[in-house]
Amino acid sequence: MKNVIIFGTGEFAKNIYNQYKNDLNIINFSDNNKDKHNTLFFEKLVVAPKDLISMDFDEIIIASSYSEEIYQQLVEDLNLDKNKIRRLYVNESKVQFYSKEKVEKSEYFMFEICKLLEENHISYYIDHGTLLGIIRDEALIPWDKDIDFAVLIEDKEKIETMLKSYLNNFIHPLCKTNNWKYKIEKEEIIVEGIKETLFIELQIFNDSIFKEDEVALDLMFRYKRDSIIYWGVCGKYLKAPINICFPTSQIVYKNHSINVPNDKIAYLSNLYGDWQKPIKNWTYDKYNNL
Repeated sequence: MKNVIIFGTGEFAKNIYNQYKNDLNIINFSDNNKDKHNTLFFEKLVVAPKDLISMDFDEIIIASSYSEEIYQQLVEDLNLDKNKIRRLYVNESKVQFYSKEKVEKSEYFMFEICKLLEENHISYYIDHGTLLGIIRDEALIPWDKDIDFAVLIEDKEKIETMLKSYLNNFIHPLCKTNNWKYKIEKEEIIVEGIKETLFIELQIFNDSIFKEDEVALDLMFRYKRDSIIYWGVCGKYLKAPINICFPTSQIVYKNHSINVPNDKIAYLSNLYGDWQKPIKNWTYDKYNNL
């Protein structure tokens, strides 16, 4: 059995670990986030990339949406053997996350959160891969790992207060168990040449022992500055003109009204470029900087 190190500690890495843990001897994880070094992930030590130079392994699997950048880092900066490095992409068949059943569970939860935000007068719009799939394909993208919303950072405390009472009582009719929780992620991002610590997202998830009940939804925080909004995604700084985002507009998806950016076509074009053409090996470094 191969001795393998997984590069990445996010949701993608979690899914890769669960897919391969019975076929490979996963000895460590690695990550560029210094805060994760010398911590445990699935009871495996997370090591700094520089430590890989002196380690004995058969293969490194890159489980990150920044796979191209990490590959260059490992091969060019650390001089590791490129034949021992494997890149995986979120849309490969081995790592497809959504079955038909999971799509139904995710869409139900998406519609419930849309309704909850509207009832509490909190501005939002469907975002990123979720928006792309709904507009381009009239469906969730099969390899997308969660549902994405955009919300304003100024509503953060209001959202937390709302969720504390809501999630304790929420029962998803399609899930075997309901153990709904949330956590908030923040990260250092270079914003116009200056390092800022941004709240990235509030992740809502069902902490269930059943894999098919692993429904997740991200409320991604947006910051305002002058005529733009900006945010962070996996260490990357993105921005957009406020007027293509707000005020939001509505579309009907599967008989439900949902909020989308004010000019959804301009938004998708700026975010993805040629958004109408699916990219086989898409990674976060392919985002346009809005």
